[in-house]
Amino acid sequence: HLDNERIYSIEFWNCQFDKNLDLNEPDCAKYYEKANFTFIDCVFKNLAIDEFTYNGKIKFKKCKFKIKQIFYNTVFNGYVEFFDCEFENKLIFNKVEFREAVVFTKSIFHDNVLFTYTQFNSLGVFSRTLF
Repeated sequence: HLDNERIYSIEFWNCQFDKNLDLNEPDCAKYYEKANFTFIDCVFKNLAIDEFTYNGKIKFKKCKFKIKQIFYNTVFNGYVEFFDCEFENKLIFNKVEFREAVVFTKSIFHDNVLFTYTQFNSLGVFSRTLF
């Protein structure tokens, strides 16, 4: 029973997400609203993050994104990392605010990546990234 509990860290290793991953689910969000999420060697077929404000850290390491990914009207208050990730289709950041550092080091984009009305309030790192 989680009524008085709070989750601090959630890690996913070698997972495949075939359906939409909703990190903003109201019934669960109160338990992990400040948790740190880490995804390692995961495959995403649909990751749509919209109308979302997140306070913890989110890390994607060696992940593959298979179809078009959209981040819309989202605020990341914590560190965000896409390290050594592969984006097979278009990636769209629309009205996104990164308040801390965002890292795309060693990531590969096979299609366009669009940062429309996106703010980088801290550091954006694209070292060894291929477009």
